[in-house]
Amino acid sequence: MRDLGWLAAQRVVVVIDGDDAAPWRDLSTGFREQGLQTEIAADLDAAIARIFDPDVLLTCVPLDAPGWSGFDILSLIRSHEQSRSRTSAPAVVMGRRCCPGTRARALAAGFISCLGAVSVRPYQLDETLSRARTLRLDLHRYTHSDDRESIIGRLPDDPRAGEGRDVLLGLALAMGSGGIDLLQRSLMAVYQGKAQDALGATGQLGAIARGTGASRLAILSDAMAASLDGGIDSIERSVILFRAELDRVVHTLREQALQFFPS
Repeated sequence: MRDLGWLAAQRVVVVIDGDDAAPWRDLSTGFREQGLQTEIAADLDAAIARIFDPDVLLTCVPLDAPGWSGFDILSLIRSHEQSRSRTSAPAVVMGRRCCPGTRARALAAGFISCLGAVSVRPYQLDETLSRARTLRLDLHRYTHSDDRESIIGRLPDDPRAGEGRDVLLGLALAMGSGGIDLLQRSLMAVYQGKAQDALGATGQLGAIARGTGASRLAILSDAMAASLDGGIDSIERSVILFRAELDRVVHTLREQALQFFPS
């Protein structure tokens, strides 16, 4: 059994400051009631450095910040994860409003939650903190997929031939962008009550995964389909786990391209 005692030491929530302070005040109150300490950081570089520390449980990112969107900030965090080959604290995006379209985009992008109300309901905060605590070990994106051998086995026999490097990188890009688009479409269908549309999108995800030799990704797509009979929390957790494995598959393809064709 894995030793999860380190979770008890994670008591800090880092809030990257935005224009609107009201949501952060409400969040800080909720975090204090959970026994957590909130650190509000106005400096983006310092905040990103901080969220790799082991005592940080969660990162809160503003949907809109001066000169940045929350999605820009998440991309910057991911670039630091890749360069360090480490995972940072899970991230949640926060704004005054979080419509279904924004929520679907946020989870498909890799956030673990989207909190949109000025006064966050207790169950939303509980749900978000539960995800931060229970899913973190599964969110290391910049490592090879466990299916590396079968993924590589589906590649051309001689990847050095012709435009092999571009083919591999193109496949990685297509897997990433196509998978994210289907994730977002599936979530939107769920939020709109269109179960069959959501099932169709998860089916496409599974087909892509199997065609690439990414067995774990296929299993996670099946889990998403099965979760459609459960509540929203179950569905969203499935999406979060799928997105993390999708990133590992894409990373595996990119690393394979660079192995054969170093820049």
